[in-house]
Amino acid sequence: MIEQSTGFQLYGFTSCHRFAGFFEVEQNGHSLDVVAYLDGEDSDPQHWESNALESLVVIHGNTLESIYAQYADCIANHHPAKQGVSQNSPIGWCSWYAYYAEVTKQNVIDNTLVMSEQMTDLEWVLLDDGYQAFMGDWLSPSDKFEGGVQSVITSIKEQGKKPAIWMAPFIAQAESDIFRDHPDWFLRHPSGELLKAEDVTYGGWRCTPWYILDATHPEVQAHLTKVVKTMREEWG
Repeated sequence: MIEQSTGFQLYGFTSCHRFAGFFEVEQNGHSLDVVAYLDGEDSDPQHWESNALESLVVIHGNTLESIYAQYADCIANHHPAKQGVSQNSPIGWCSWYAYYAEVTKQNVIDNTLVMSEQMTDLEWVLLDDGYQAFMGDWLSPSDKFEGGVQSVITSIKEQGKKPAIWMAPFIAQAESDIFRDHPDWFLRHPSGELLKAEDVTYGGWRCTPWYILDATHPEVQAHLTKVVKTMREEWG
């Protein structure tokens, strides 16, 4: 989405049948080019069964709301709602887009109070990245969540809102307890070197490198079960 003096302009892929599309803004002399790319995942076009690519649109408008509505309709033309889906999408507030990883316990409590008093349509309060001590230690609160995450969840419920939480269960950073205490739980290259997320996929946005848990390991499976069970049954 680009804001211009004449309004807003959205560049967006409207289909994802075979490839993931993305955009980059590139310098071209004194101007900027918006360039659309398709990730072919190292495949060769001569080996494709079809030459069909993905669809994209450029939409111009005066308000973000109208543009996003048009964009959603365009996506629905290629990817209709699945059969049997009858509930509306959950609506709420996510801590990441206001505070990123610097979110504090008080930030969440303050915003929940505003939602309760002024924004009754917002049902959910999502604790995003930043509540945990380290990537991988999902049950250990950061020092900005004194008293633990469970007390925040209780406060959210007391304000009549529904608590939700984010985690990245299959990765951990080197400073985490899980990485230090269980080195045998992590995937390695044939050479024995630890496998990093960036070796095979997206490398992460902070606290990198991310190391990858071996989800086929019985002890890892038990650990992940404990994490989710604790969040669900103890934290609520």
